[in-house]
Amino acid sequence: MFFKNSIQSPPYFVKVDIDNFFHYSVLSDLKLWSMTQVINKNFINKIWLFLLLFSLNSLINLNYANERIVVAGDALTEIVFDLGAGENIVGVDSSSRVSKQVTQLPQIGNLKLLNIESVLSLTPSLVISFDDAEIANILKQISQPKIEVLTLKRVPSTVELLYENINKIAAKLGREKEGQKLIKRIQNDLSLIQNRTATRRQKTKVLCLMNMEGNIFIAGKNTAIDALITIAGGENLATHNSVRTYTSE
Repeated sequence: MFFKNSIQSPPYFVKVDIDNFFHYSVLSDLKLWSMTQVINKNFINKIWLFLLLFSLNSLINLNYANERIVVAGDALTEIVFDLGAGENIVGVDSSSRVSKQVTQLPQIGNLKLLNIESVLSLTPSLVISFDDAEIANILKQISQPKIEVLTLKRVPSTVELLYENINKIAAKLGREKEGQKLIKRIQNDLSLIQNRTATRRQKTKVLCLMNMEGNIFIAGKNTAIDALITIAGGENLATHNSVRTYTSE
């Protein structure tokens, strides 16, 4: 605590420093008018901290806005668009056909055989793909100091894994709130379907066949298709685990 007269004759100011607070009292003509102005030193520091955080946040948002994304996998491409970052996508694989806008983007080859030169020519800052073993070596070659590669699980293909992948992509793009909204929207849609089918006495038997490049895929248990069949009130006839591949022969 200290006292200091800034003026020798009335009126004058007395400044008292108590616990980082400044108190000013005005004395004049033997009458005391207390005019207390409290200025917390820590308040100034908080302002600087706020400005610093605001500046950093602006820089981070700018980095996200300048992100150049290449996506391999139709489901992943759709997630990026649903998160509101579709305008940052500069290239996709041949399986990505979510919309006409997507099909007009530069192609980087097949999901199982990505074209390294095509990917690098797009100068991406982020490549998003599934962690399929077939393209693990290709993704290693693509990964560079200026190119980040985000790989996501595809097996087991469940609704829970879908939510996990949405959260990971949302976190990488700085769109966590959008990710939570997307998950909530999906959950609400699935709940609505379940409520509509809960009263059905007999389940519809379903067998899901997918024809891709001459091979037939059948979705079994622990797949997203199996989960959707169950939610819709059906019964999956395929009892094997995951997805099995069959030739047309």
